[in-house]
Amino acid sequence: MKSLFTLFLAISSVAMLSAQSSFTLADKGGSNYTNSAVTKSGDATITFPNDEPIKWQGFLTNNSASSVRTLVKRRMINVPQTSENQFCWSIQCYAPVTNQATDTIDIAAGETDSSFYAYFFPGGTNGIFTIQYVFFDALNTNDSIYVNVIFDVSGGTSSIQEVGGSAAQLSQPYPNPARNTTRVDFEVNGDAELALYDLSGALVRTWNLESGKGTLTIDVKGLRSGMYFYSIKNQQGVLATRRLLVNP
Repeated sequence: MKSLFTLFLAISSVAMLSAQSSFTLADKGGSNYTNSAVTKSGDATITFPNDEPIKWQGFLTNNSASSVRTLVKRRMINVPQTSENQFCWSIQCYAPVTNQATDTIDIAAGETDSSFYAYFFPGGTNGIFTIQYVFFDALNTNDSIYVNVIFDVSGGTSSIQEVGGSAAQLSQPYPNPARNTTRVDFEVNGDAELALYDLSGALVRTWNLESGKGTLTIDVKGLRSGMYFYSIKNQQGVLATRRLLVNP
């Protein structure tokens, strides 16, 4: 029995190690943002391509015992139609339409690459917008980590976004932090939905919204403590986004 138990522990340890990623991701100051979120603030009036963007630099470290050929891809969780964004990786900055790098970087064991930059141009729209970047082994896509870069944008002309002829306005939640429930006021032209996301970008819950003004009660019972984001969406895209702190 003892030998079988020892074998089970050995197999379990190997499985746990194999499930771990080769990578960690930090900022210039050394703060670890592996599988987490980082917030960058900026002005809504920044416009592509002439203005200096809101940006974040990532430092990707290979913690494995051998060199890893790496890639990065982008997932836009919620961004306004007025905005543009792009990322730099290796020796080039990709066009805003590019979601995955074509250049691989061989990061030696224990070494760190600092060529990644995320750039965001709000184009006049304020709010809270999230883009996810996934870093992975080009030869083993299961070996990956992510960071959500949250762009908290202020200023601009209005918090109301116009997308395909539809307008939406969304209040801050009250109360915030929320314990059991919270409420938000909204105004939308046409049918839409309100979607709640966690920091990883995973969809948590949705509510249908009818055209016009209204107040929605958001039930947060059963959710883990932490930061969430909620957005009004229609067929044209995200119309408005706000931030919610859950503290049961």
